[in-house]
Amino acid sequence: MAHAKASGRPVIASAEPGERWLYCYFDDAMVELLREVTRIMKENEKRVRDFYEAIVPGHRERVASLQSAHVVYELPEGMPTGGGRFEGVAVRDEFLPKFYGAYDVRLVPEEFITSGKHVTVVGRLVGKTRDGGVPVNVPFVHVWTVRSDILTRMRVFTDTALLAKALGQ
Repeated sequence: MAHAKASGRPVIASAEPGERWLYCYFDDAMVELLREVTRIMKENEKRVRDFYEAIVPGHRERVASLQSAHVVYELPEGMPTGGGRFEGVAVRDEFLPKFYGAYDVRLVPEEFITSGKHVTVVGRLVGKTRDGGVPVNVPFVHVWTVRSDILTRMRVFTDTALLAKALGQ
């Protein structure tokens, strides 16, 4: 109703259960819903940005508080340290030890693209292999799903051939 008060123009509201929107005929705009969606999208992007700040080695304790206890990581099948679907404790107990056991790397986000409950991150995996110190500089795309301010799913897209080559595979 802020739009109606500020503009002095009438708005109509949905009476459907579960719907929350207002429409201004004069401005031909969904006014309150757009503000709410924009606010949620900004919060979702902030949550994902917080993840990349927290994943820095030595500061990973906060990562668990950002993700659902049942978070899902979906990795390409060609991932040299194991691809597929990891859920909840399997992320912590299976995927992460193998990955960080093979690579001494950090995730460097370069771009965030937010659309509703999804935040896409374009970035680079930068560092070296633990065995041999082979440099690693591999592009990635992570597509996050955020629900109720919690990270619930990450789909990973990366050049698995470059990662395997660095490990000598």
